[in-house]
Amino acid sequence: MQAMTSAMKKLWCWFWHERLGVFLFPRLRGYRRLVLELPVAFLGAYAWYLYFSSLPVRERNFALSTFGNLFGATAILCIAVHQAGIGYLRSQLPREVNFSSRLALLIPGKVLALYKKQHGEDLTVRILRGIRLAAFVTFAIGMIVVNWARIHS
Repeated sequence: MQAMTSAMKKLWCWFWHERLGVFLFPRLRGYRRLVLELPVAFLGAYAWYLYFSSLPVRERNFALSTFGNLFGATAILCIAVHQAGIGYLRSQLPREVNFSSRLALLIPGKVLALYKKQHGEDLTVRILRGIRLAAFVTFAIGMIVVNWARIHS
């Protein structure tokens, strides 16, 4: 239990003090990144709201029931945790000054592959793969639960 507590403290300290950006403002660290990230997150949520509100009623109800059930919400949380883990692994990789190598770290799967290549398949890589699998499985279960009546009719 003590090892888990120290690991959580290390992750918490990384998030608030050492977390770096990859593409824009790479020297801005920790909680100062929230100044850039929160407006982008709010704009993204607003864009999704506009998109869902533009859908016809039937499709909107389907999308909301898909993401609004327990399994869909769990999948969204798993995706958020996976992205935070990828950010942690990205900060553990050596910093490249080259613009194209920093841009390559934005390609899905690239960070996990580079970290595995440099550090081997440690516990962090296995946990992130498990979280990715859990997100996929819970979203698939949520889709089946939502469409169960349509499948059997």
